[in-house]
Amino acid sequence: MSDLATSSIQRRHYLDAVRAFAMLSGIAFHAALSFTGRFWFVQDLRPNHMFMWFCAALHGFRMPLFMLVSGYFTMMLWRQRGLKALLKQRCIRVLIPCLLGLLTVIPAMHWAADRATELEARQDAQTRSRSTSPGGAQMDAAATPAATTDQPTTIREKYSAFLASDRWSIRWNSHRDPIGLFNTDIFAHLWFLWFLCWYVAIFAVLAKLAERFPGMRVPHWPVMSHFRWLWLVPLTMIPQVLMGTAIVAPGFGPDVSSGWIPQPHMLFYYGIFFAFGALYFDCDDRDGQLGRWWYLAIPLALLVFMPLGLTFKRTLPSGLAQVLYAWAMVVGVIGLFRKFLTKENRAIRYLSDSAYWLYLAHLPLVILAQAELRGWDCPSVIRWLIICASVTAFLLMTYQLFVRYTPVGWLLNGPRRRTVPIPRLAATESNRGHPGAQTALPIPELV
Repeated sequence: MSDLATSSIQRRHYLDAVRAFAMLSGIAFHAALSFTGRFWFVQDLRPNHMFMWFCAALHGFRMPLFMLVSGYFTMMLWRQRGLKALLKQRCIRVLIPCLLGLLTVIPAMHWAADRATELEARQDAQTRSRSTSPGGAQMDAAATPAATTDQPTTIREKYSAFLASDRWSIRWNSHRDPIGLFNTDIFAHLWFLWFLCWYVAIFAVLAKLAERFPGMRVPHWPVMSHFRWLWLVPLTMIPQVLMGTAIVAPGFGPDVSSGWIPQPHMLFYYGIFFAFGALYFDCDDRDGQLGRWWYLAIPLALLVFMPLGLTFKRTLPSGLAQVLYAWAMVVGVIGLFRKFLTKENRAIRYLSDSAYWLYLAHLPLVILAQAELRGWDCPSVIRWLIICASVTAFLLMTYQLFVRYTPVGWLLNGPRRRTVPIPRLAATESNRGHPGAQTALPIPELV
């Protein structure tokens, strides 16, 4: 998903870094879940509540940030290459990897989860005399379905019951449980690819309308002026008040929706960020107005909005605090990266290229590593660092050896060419100063 820029539109390297951060932080996020004591594939023997705050902080803005950047690049590609090229590129980079992931990564994740369960059972049997696993099966109110009563009374409960009703279920035969189109976990951590497919389809319809009526354009001031918060915050509050309807609902941040059909409030929620990113591209913010006050936005989000959102829990003040947190962190991170990463950095660019592969493939390895390290007698922070470092290092190695210059790399990021230096020629009168003696020529890869 990184072959978007050409000569007519200058690439904004800090947005590549932002996208890489949004993906790579997912490894840190998933690696930390086993230490929270919440519902997860692996429950660590020594949970640390510090990781609850860490996971909440990341979950509250990470994927909204990714969706905003995705909307930006989607608009850029359409403006430069047209709708046909956009649909082709998104089909190759998003839809096909999503479908292939259903056949490879998701089964591997389920195998890893089964393997982790076996390891947990053996470890617990060996330490049963000491104590049972803390939080081994606990699911507090922040990680359970919101609607638990037989007669739903609140809007959230009625909405949750509507999504879980039989009208949205498919039963193949009487011997198997029905498949809920909204609530069944199908895509797991690949849900964001499925959401992008929906957004691109909606974007294509709107793009056709825009091509038919070229005079209709959204003005820049609702996006670039401070007036944007007067419509962005109330608009984001609409889906926010319905958060807590998922099968596993985090206590802070958006729900998890990985079924065949995205839950409507989740599609709307992330769609706001995607649409804002698309509109932001047309504003050509060369002066960096968005995120200019990052040094105020990020501390305000972490020290004020996040504690308020965690304190009031599933109330209107909590929802407002979570919306303000998401937007403050999103624009703050964009401003932060713009401040320090405006120029191209080869290491950052490499990480940006590899981030897609790392995120797609990381979860089975994270689950296995969590299961292996859950009983180690060392601080949880050390074990978390070992999980993050080992999984990232291994996947970077596989990216370089088996992905970057292969058809898989072409599918995810477009073709890459190896560059090798031409051996320096002997310094003789015949070749001294030869223009090719110290240059590098690309070796094209047939991918």
